[in-house]
Amino acid sequence: MRIGIDVDGTLTNLVDRVISYGQEYEIENNLDAGVKNPLTDYYENAFEWGSEVGKKFWRDNLKIIANTSPRPLCKKYLDLFKKKGFEIYIVTARKDEEFNGDAKSFTVKWLKKHKLPFDKVLTNCSNKGQVCKDNNIDFFLDDLPFNCDSTASAGVKTFMMYNIMSENYNNKDVTKVYSFVDFYSNIIKLTEGEPKFRTYIFTIDKKPFKRIKKGLKTVDFRINDLRKNKIKVHDHVVFRENQNAKKEIYGEVIETKTAKTFAEIIKYFGKENCGFQNKSIEEADRIMHRFYSEEEIKNNGVVGIRFKINE
Repeated sequence: MRIGIDVDGTLTNLVDRVISYGQEYEIENNLDAGVKNPLTDYYENAFEWGSEVGKKFWRDNLKIIANTSPRPLCKKYLDLFKKKGFEIYIVTARKDEEFNGDAKSFTVKWLKKHKLPFDKVLTNCSNKGQVCKDNNIDFFLDDLPFNCDSTASAGVKTFMMYNIMSENYNNKDVTKVYSFVDFYSNIIKLTEGEPKFRTYIFTIDKKPFKRIKKGLKTVDFRINDLRKNKIKVHDHVVFRENQNAKKEIYGEVIETKTAKTFAEIIKYFGKENCGFQNKSIEEADRIMHRFYSEEEIKNNGVVGIRFKINE
């Protein structure tokens, strides 16, 4: 299946850059038009400069503004789309005249710089609904209402990347999403149905991470809060060392156990499976109290999660 994605305001978030560099440009060039709309990422709408001044501003600041970084987790979830066999078409209204005569080359260079996967880049797209029809695009993501209206009316399943400008936007055929995580989840539900399992990411310290890696810890335990009390057998778990996404261990839940105290959980599973081989149950329980208050434990209870590592 084929996904179409806009660039400015969708793959990126340009609002702060356009406003900041625009205001600096006014000071440097003795302009006093002021900010017309602080909520847009398009310079012609943000400032009352007129077309000629606006185009000069864009030419002078092109590399700074358009070379912004992608949105958080954008690359990760585009990579996941590719692994599942989706084609990714970049569909942008970027005009050649705004990018030194070649918007496509500029955009391709930016995509490659940030290692974002793509199959085709389409520029100068003023009518994105027609472009999506001509290129057999199944799903489309944009940040601007008129583009979303255009693609939705063309029969393309359309998503809008949320921004403050779309706060009051309503179109029953357009689904608002708040991140690439949200976009990916929506597409997968539409194409694969509800997942048979959930994935939970747990951040842990260096020592327990090493114990899990060596097979010395096969049980993790947490406060049984609103998120963890939904965990069940066959769900997937990802253990991440101190929020470092490059150091992760993947596993599958094979048993869960709830209790009122950590001591009960450790006794049930055995301290040798909980990473406390050289500690008594009482000592292990005291260690867990360093991370959670007595009030948290009392109000929520605890959950033990036995897992197997995916080789």
